[in-house]
Amino acid sequence: MIDNALFLLDPRLRRAGVRVELELPPDGTPGEPVALCDANRLEQVLVNLLANGLDSVEGRAEPRLRVAARRTGGGNGGGAGGERVVVSVADSGPGLPADVLPRLFEPFFTTKAAGGGLGLGLAISAGIVRDFGGTLTGSNGPDGGAVFTVELPAAPPPPSSPLPPPPSAHPTTAALADAAAGDTQCPTPGPQS
Repeated sequence: MIDNALFLLDPRLRRAGVRVELELPPDGTPGEPVALCDANRLEQVLVNLLANGLDSVEGRAEPRLRVAARRTGGGNGGGAGGERVVVSVADSGPGLPADVLPRLFEPFFTTKAAGGGLGLGLAISAGIVRDFGGTLTGSNGPDGGAVFTVELPAAPPPPSSPLPPPPSAHPTTAALADAAAGDTQCPTPGPQS
């Protein structure tokens, strides 16, 4: 999933010289971050967050984006036993001004120059995440830059014995990481070359 989102933005990332750092557990390890959601819609959210981060690092000396995914426990209404999947997208841009933070997810609110955006990306993304039973938040990172965090219900862990894959239905589970292969997974077909 993260892999597909990065693929879609690859030309912009290369032109801007942005270094992308991934903090993802290896595929198949206990605690693998697998969310209960529609993979295509979650990919749309990730593309929006990454594109916004890319916009914010434009012109910076050392532009960076960091994507992290993990599975957390807890009793806050998640999937398997209250577990959640947390995905964060952080940038090395200037961060979010205090007066902007309360309005981040308002439709048609934008800090971009005229013609740079309609102010719908974060509002739509928050709605998608909310439809999955999750949350999308924005804040400033401890070292500067903005951090957007998606928290979703976790899919139940796979059974110990291999079973045939379930038929396609919504919601689907979206595997977010395959760090061992340096890639991520998506239950939908990957980009065609």
